[in-house]
Amino acid sequence: MRVRRRAIGLLLGAGVLYLIGTNAQAGWLFVLAVLLLGTAAAGTILPLTTLRRLDVELSAPAETRQGEPTAVEVRIANRGRATRWGVVAHDEHLGGATTWLGSIRPGEVVTLTSVRGAPRRGEAHTGWVELRSSAPFGVAERRRRHPVEGTTLVLPRSVPLAEPSFIESSMSREPSARTEPRRGPGPEYLGVREYRPGDPVRQVHWRLTARHGELVVRDLEEERMPRLAIWLDTPSGGIALDRCCTIAASLLDAATATGAGVRLAAATDAGPISASRARAIDLHRWLARLGPSRVDAATGIGWLDGESLRGVGTLVAITSVMPTEGVVEAVTEHIPWVSRLVVVVPVDDAMALVGDPSIEALLLGGVDVVPWIGDDLAPPIRRTVAIGT
Repeated sequence: MRVRRRAIGLLLGAGVLYLIGTNAQAGWLFVLAVLLLGTAAAGTILPLTTLRRLDVELSAPAETRQGEPTAVEVRIANRGRATRWGVVAHDEHLGGATTWLGSIRPGEVVTLTSVRGAPRRGEAHTGWVELRSSAPFGVAERRRRHPVEGTTLVLPRSVPLAEPSFIESSMSREPSARTEPRRGPGPEYLGVREYRPGDPVRQVHWRLTARHGELVVRDLEEERMPRLAIWLDTPSGGIALDRCCTIAASLLDAATATGAGVRLAAATDAGPISASRARAIDLHRWLARLGPSRVDAATGIGWLDGESLRGVGTLVAITSVMPTEGVVEAVTEHIPWVSRLVVVVPVDDAMALVGDPSIEALLLGGVDVVPWIGDDLAPPIRRTVAIGT
């Protein structure tokens, strides 16, 4: 129970009227004083019963995306025998909302629908809905929390991007290291050979089969899919991690739209984790559940090795802050494993990166540095060359 300022005003008003009535010997002022006192007393006692026998349920979608308008329903049922007045429902699910119900009659079930946008990525869980009422006079407010179960997985926000140039060059160096192409169900024709158990029927060369009197199949080269690896910094600050996941989700959508395969990797307190060979929606869910860690960026990038980058053409490292000397060393160690290495740095102004010693060291090592400004990728940073050199 919370007493409002209105109660203090009523008590002060009653006291003033009583003093004036005593000096002026006016009985009607005493009546008004008593009326104000009765209003204050009734307004304090009656709200104790306004929220009895009310049942509450919360209904929310199992999945949504950060910032997207999402409808959440709160159902309130009156199981009592009296009408409940001035009821207000408040919950914190997906950013929270406060909805005015008004009155609810006995046996009535009212559904309150509010649209809100989840401000944060991750698993949103709500365990209560708070009902409030200050009826009938607004003197005191009764609040009561009802237990509910509401869970929604909030996927990271994804921004449409023009196809970044480093996605086009995400073909791995691995095939060029082989002396012979690998055979498999690809589009490139290598020749013909005799049929082997397990060969698909669609590869049978029927004309040569009829000529030689035995099954002959086309030998095809294995189709190689360009692959992109995205490593995310996992800072302890939740907003910074949400921004890193937004960048990763945007690059993920841009890459899958071109048919490139995407592998996600990050550092946790328990060690490195990764996700690959999954649908885009499953990778978005992986990003939604990614939590912060106490692992610094240099250590996390250093956990990547040749095995974790096998088949990857381009590695994109998303940092949450300006790269340090340790990050530069950890990043450049992976240059032999991939065809292209890109570092994405979220900044407010790209000029903050120009001339920075760590950025210059990355550029000198052959690493592309791409600023993320607002909700888009900016042009890559160019090396600054001093006059006379």
